[in-house]
Formats: sequence, structure tokens, C-alpha cells
Amino acid sequence: MRGVDFKWYDGFFLSMLATSVIIVGVNWKRYHSCIYPLHIWIVVDYMTVFIFRLLMFVDNGLAAGMGLDFGWQQRQARFCGRIVVLTIIALLLYPFLWVWTIIGSLWFNNARNCLPEEGQKWGFLIWLLFSYCGLVCIACLCTGKFLARRQAHLLRDQHGPSFSEFGVLVDMIRVPEWAFDVGQEMRGMGQDATAYHPGLYLTPAQREAVEALIQELPKFRMKAVPTDCSECPICLEEFHVGNEVRGLPCAHNFHVECIDEWLRLNVKCPRCRCSVFPNLDLSALSDIQPEPERPSSANSYARTQAAPSTHILRLLHPVSSGHPESSPPATEHSGSVEV
Repeated sequence: MRGVDFKWYDGFFLSMLATSVIIVGVNWKRYHSCIYPLHIWIVVDYMTVFIFRLLMFVDNGLAAGMGLDFGWQQRQARFCGRIVVLTIIALLLYPFLWVWTIIGSLWFNNARNCLPEEGQKWGFLIWLLFSYCGLVCIACLCTGKFLARRQAHLLRDQHGPSFSEFGVLVDMIRVPEWAFDVGQEMRGMGQDATAYHPGLYLTPAQREAVEALIQELPKFRMKAVPTDCSECPICLEEFHVGNEVRGLPCAHNFHVECIDEWLRLNVKCPRCRCSVFPNLDLSALSDIQPEPERPSSANSYARTQAAPSTHILRLLHPVSSGHPESSPPATEHSGSVEV
């Protein structure tokens, strides 16, 4: 699975677990002299740690497939999968390991003299120390990541801390760590980090303005499938005659649902990476007030957009979008097609 990121120390760790389980299995009957079942404790603890690490691999694989180069359906499915996996890890396995490690410490303190060999005693003690250190490190690491995300929300929110801690947790699942690091690097380079995931960090006024710009882009119904672009680059499904597509200023076309969802997250064309709204100023949009009687900046910007290239329009049939100003160009192109 992509993104599993299996390291050499994972192999060493798993081999150590397997060796310890074999040793405990060979000396299984010798543990019966103990008051508490230390052999059962260590086997259960080993298996829980193994499942914990295995689920971490699964989560890494799911997170690796949540980039914007994947389709919306795949990203949503992996998001739901991460919720299930992380719920099992955070709400079941992690608390269980804390309780089980404390129980093991009490059992070992009361029955350490019954262990088969002196080496077994030290091995048990080292494993307990290793368990406590691992659990504390996981808690510190998760807390640090949470605080980093919370600080990022504070820096990006222009109207004060209007977000919730629950929203930060959802953001940590929806935007994987690697994507968040990319955004932070872009911010450190002086670029606007919201260009990567603007839908997560824009204010309501900015979202409304961006949505208006998206809806101003022309929509068409395919009359023929172009040979140089036979599938939607976002969902990777083939175009068919009659499909409703939206054209970008760079003359690339996508399914309406796919490109609308994409542009809510990234304002660049997924095919050529050109800016769809080169004159868009997010900082200026933060002051826009939704007043119906005043022309919006989205409408004024839409009038400056370049029309898609003519050879693409010959394959497309215009769809009425409810904007009178866009109707005359569409009719003109439609008439040229009929000729």
C-alpha cells in the first residue's frame, strides 16, 4: 500500500516481538507457579502493540492517498477510513495499553520472584519501561501536532478564534500531516498557504466570493469527445457525449462536479497547474460584504476571463448557466458548430 513507510526498525521491532512470544511459549508451563498470569499478560500486550503498529501502517497508507491529485470520491472514502482506524487506535487500543501496562506493573511487582529465569525478569522489566516510554512519547507527539494545527488555525483566521478544538481534530484527519507540512513550507517561503487548501481556511465571505467565481466559469454539454483529452483528469472517468463539463480559461475541461470540488480546495488547473483566477486577491475578498444591489467582485472578474479556445468549443454545446452576460458568446460559438 502506498504510504505505508515500513522502516528497518519496524522489522527489528516485529522480529523482537516474535522472538519474545516464542520464548514465552516455550516456558509457558513454568509460569503456572506465579500468582498472577504474567505469561498471558505479556502475550496480550505483544499482540495489542502489534495490532497498534499495523493500524498505524494502514492509516499512513490511507493518508498518502488523500492528495488533490486523487478524485473526490477516493479522498472522501479514505477520510472515512481514517476516522475508523484512528478511532480504534485513539479510543480503544491506546487507553487499553495504558490500563494493561499498569496492571502488568502491579502483577510484576507482586510476582516477580516466580519468573522462570533471571533473564526473564529483566526482560519483563525492560519491556515495561519500553511500554511506558512509548505511551508517553505518543501522547507528547499527538499533543504537539494538535497544538501546531491549532496555531495554524489561529494564524489563518482573520476574525479571531472562531474555530473549535473538534474542528482542529477533523482538520488533522482530513488534511494529512504531509499536506499540512507542504502548506507550512509554502507559508514560510512567503506564499499564501491557503492556495493549497483554501476551502479549509477561508472566511465565509471569501468562500462565497470564490464560489461565485467558480459558477461564472462556462459550462458546456459535450457533442464529441476530444482525442487529446478523453477522460476527466480528476476522477479519471472517460468523457461521453452529452456529459456536462466546465471549461477553464486554459481551455481544459472537466466534469462540473469534479472541477467545482477541486476549485474549492485549489485554485489551479489540475492538468496544467495554471491559475484559474490569476487576478484573485484573497486578502481583498476578506472585506467583501454580500450586498445584492452592489455588483460583486466575482461578476466584475468573470467579465475579464478569457474564453476557451475555439477548437475545444467546436466539440461542446453550451449549457444555460443563468448569467445573461455569458449567453451571446455561447450562441455565437453554437452557431459556428452548426455550420
